[in-house]
Amino acid sequence: MILTYSSISDPNKLFTEANVSMAQLSEWFAANRLSLNLNKTCYSVFGTKQRITTQLKLYISGKEIQTTESCKYLGIFIDCELKWQTHIYYVHNELLKFTGIFYKIGTKLPEDILKMIYFAFVHSQLLYGIEVYANTTPNHLSKLITLNNKLLRILQKESSRSHSAELYKTYNILPVQLLHNFQILTFMHKYVHHKVKLRLYSVNILMKINKLISVIHGRKKIFIPML
Repeated sequence: MILTYSSISDPNKLFTEANVSMAQLSEWFAANRLSLNLNKTCYSVFGTKQRITTQLKLYISGKEIQTTESCKYLGIFIDCELKWQTHIYYVHNELLKFTGIFYKIGTKLPEDILKMIYFAFVHSQLLYGIEVYANTTPNHLSKLITLNNKLLRILQKESSRSHSAELYKTYNILPVQLLHNFQILTFMHKYVHHKVKLRLYSVNILMKINKLISVIHGRKKIFIPML
């Protein structure tokens, strides 16, 4: 997968520059005897809801690249408004199927095994990419938080009126929003103080996403082809 991006406030100049980049990329592919699968190639325009005219197209090797409102990159769905609703919806649906399963096994397995199952199938999915996708409004995260609380109540055999703070205390974990803050702080602490070799894609993706967010707040338009 190859990711490239450009940021310009004027849509016409943006697509002109983008097509120049695509032409250069096409030359690079040809020089290195590589081919591009256009069926798996797309691009997104990031910014406000102002519509881009349909006359503006992006091409590579003379063929039009299809646009998309969201795309999956390193396991995370990035939507064109960077609200992360697509990814949150995806994680929510992945975890929803465990509701019935947990009801069935909740009375048949010991508590320590149920805790292990939670960390293996629920917490691991919540944790992946939380530095990025949880950087949104509480309203967008509400369904995911509610579902996580429900799963914890099922496994811990608590009533629907039980306080959620006790659920997290029992498993020694943090709610989604606090977990997001903790992972960001942990990430930066390792990067700044421990001189360890972090995964380069983690550093790069966070830097790019943060730059995209700052540009969008400045009301610029961005395109990202996903090759």
